[in-house]
Amino acid sequence: VTQIVLGLAESRWQLNALTIAGLSMAIAVGLWWTYFNRLDDDAVRQLVGKGRIWIYQLWLYDRLPLLISAATVSVGIGHALAVDPQQILAVADRWLLVGSIAAFLLFEAVICFTTIGAGSPHPAFTWGVFYRLVAATVLLGFGWFTGMTPLFGITLAAIAVGAVVLGDVFKEAPASSARN
Repeated sequence: VTQIVLGLAESRWQLNALTIAGLSMAIAVGLWWTYFNRLDDDAVRQLVGKGRIWIYQLWLYDRLPLLISAATVSVGIGHALAVDPQQILAVADRWLLVGSIAAFLLFEAVICFTTIGAGSPHPAFTWGVFYRLVAATVLLGFGWFTGMTPLFGITLAAIAVGAVVLGDVFKEAPASSARN
């Protein structure tokens, strides 16, 4: 959010910059949603008592790369806001933007995966892994094969994150107490 405000301050409130800022806020809220919507820590902590500590450790230690990718999402958005909206992003900026969001979604897929093994499997968690993997793959594919303007990159990322959020909304996960 700080990067969005700083980027807007330097953009002189041009329409493209406002659009990028609005979509960037949607990305930030969407990533926040995906993290907290699939955070079933009660179910995963029960795995320790069942002798499946490796799943719990995977769930626990996945947080560090997830937080690093969240921080790089902020930097990527800041770089996209700092560039002329009509200019093609440099390769490093393009990968910083789509790569960090794809990494966040991949680490989110790991969290969903660990939750599948905690209690009786539920389709919401299986689909959660699928949505995140597909969205990350799409972002990485566009990052690899296309040059993109900041507006295109942010729009693509917002669509990918929005698709994951919609998938989570339509495949609502049950409470951990309902899965045991």
